[in-house]
Amino acid sequence: MTDFVNNFIKTFEIGPEATQVGLLTFSESVKREFWLNEFLDKSALVKKVSSLRQSDTEGSSTQTHLGLDYMTNQLMTSAHGLRDGVPHIVIVLTDGNSTHPPKTSAAAQRLKAAGHSVYAIGVGKLYRQELDGIASDPSQVFLVDTFDALSEIKEILAIKVCVKACGERHPADVMFLVDSYRSGDLQTKKALDFMGQVSSNFEIGDASDSQIQVGLVHECLIGGFNFKKYSSKDDLEAGVERVKVHDFADVIEYMTVRSFTVDEGSRPNAKRVAVAIIDSKFPDTKKVKKAADKAKANNIEIFAIGVGAGNNYRELTLVASSPVKEHLFTVDSYDELTNIAEELKVNVCKDL
Repeated sequence: MTDFVNNFIKTFEIGPEATQVGLLTFSESVKREFWLNEFLDKSALVKKVSSLRQSDTEGSSTQTHLGLDYMTNQLMTSAHGLRDGVPHIVIVLTDGNSTHPPKTSAAAQRLKAAGHSVYAIGVGKLYRQELDGIASDPSQVFLVDTFDALSEIKEILAIKVCVKACGERHPADVMFLVDSYRSGDLQTKKALDFMGQVSSNFEIGDASDSQIQVGLVHECLIGGFNFKKYSSKDDLEAGVERVKVHDFADVIEYMTVRSFTVDEGSRPNAKRVAVAIIDSKFPDTKKVKKAADKAKANNIEIFAIGVGAGNNYRELTLVASSPVKEHLFTVDSYDELTNIAEELKVNVCKDL
């Protein structure tokens, strides 16, 4: 458990003007480990967490409501470091169903009523309904089988609880390349739905904002829509719905020389990102590599997603930026695109 907490802490800037962290543990009783304003240096905070030892509570009850009420009445207070004007995030990590579910539900409501956004992480076979009741929203619930599996959700949790939406720190222009028209309208629709799913965490704005703009290039016309077309999330989603379903090298070339230009709405100060959804082998590998290399030389970061058995992994590595393990994804079908959406969001949103 302490490894997970430390790895999570390391993703944030710690300090009085940045992120503050407090910690309590609970079983039959509650133990406050440290207040929000007790450790304001990351190295000292990590050292403290590493020194914690889990007490022997085998066979004991799980008084979750006591921990939640202590959080509301003691830890999350101005007397112990809580600040106005910043989001107040609570992460509840438990490996046991509560002994008194009605008391737990009532305590969770008090915690949320105090203005705190609550995430719930369950380890093992827990009642999902109880975790949903603890969390502020069902989307803020995570379930893993073992403590070792906590590492799998660290980055996704970090991006969810992060104070700013993706795109508020630094502007970015994100272009989606869709290579699905050979597979038919249904598969193209699934690719576009995936585009909307990934974009749901983006702070969409126009060229005057320090936010994210989203564009689309597809093979049929080498067309789609440019960065200037939509300046709100609702308009973007409506535009994606209206898209109807060359050589992929031509698509990359079009993106580089046309899409990422001022005339098309791209901004000189924005990070350039491309997400390429590819479902077939390249007829001319050298041509694709040349086009991808040109895009990267123009400071375009490329994420490559191979769909289906028709892709060649080595060919996909020619498209993806480095490090490849963070920029290359493969799925068996368009239906499985949703399985990688969160991880792709995390990787795209780094530094944004």
